[in-house]
Amino acid sequence: MSQDLINETRSLLDITKAIDLTYNFVDKRIYYPREAASLRADYAAPHEKVLMHISNFRPVKRVGDVVEIFEKVAARMPAKLLLVGEGPELSKIQCRITQMGLEDRVHFLGKQEDVAQVISIADLLLLPSEKESFGLVALEAMACGVPTIGSTAGGIPELVTHGETGYLCPIGDVEGMAGYAVRLLSDEQLHASFKEACIQRARYEFCNDKITTEYEEIYYRVLGIEAQLPVPVCD
Repeated sequence: MSQDLINETRSLLDITKAIDLTYNFVDKRIYYPREAASLRADYAAPHEKVLMHISNFRPVKRVGDVVEIFEKVAARMPAKLLLVGEGPELSKIQCRITQMGLEDRVHFLGKQEDVAQVISIADLLLLPSEKESFGLVALEAMACGVPTIGSTAGGIPELVTHGETGYLCPIGDVEGMAGYAVRLLSDEQLHASFKEACIQRARYEFCNDKITTEYEEIYYRVLGIEAQLPVPVCD
């Protein structure tokens, strides 16, 4: 849950007491940059950039915007789009891609069990949602060293640091998102700095040890129990 959502909930339910904000976490034992060269070769040539979108393909995910962003990026550089997941908008998106003549540049991967392995293929994650309570997929991508180009919806701005671990634009700003994507994918040094910033932010700000300790502190406080919890080690 994002801070904005907490504020809306307090206002809607007339809550006067403080609400603790504890973010989702990523398990650093699972989500880290994987060796994915052989898997990547199944979908893209070495000179092509790989953009990815992972969702349940509902309208709020704005997958149509994903396709438009990719079309603009692909007009500027060799690139492939990998779409991961299933949902009600999937068939509509497949038809749209065919109509746009992009079927040879887009791969539908369906549901994936080892998400970290799949994310590690990508150079960039696209998340132009109109609603996101947190944006867990962006955190998973971050932990694997993949920057996000996304919208300013919900909790995404609390997760993605604009200009450091990704770029954010207003909802529906396809031109802006495509422009940022091209900027990041065209500059290897810039992309490398974003990748390292992603790994560090996920590892130290959203690691499972740190967030688990925050949950435990809340539980003990609510129960009125004094406890000395170990200092989390996020490395």
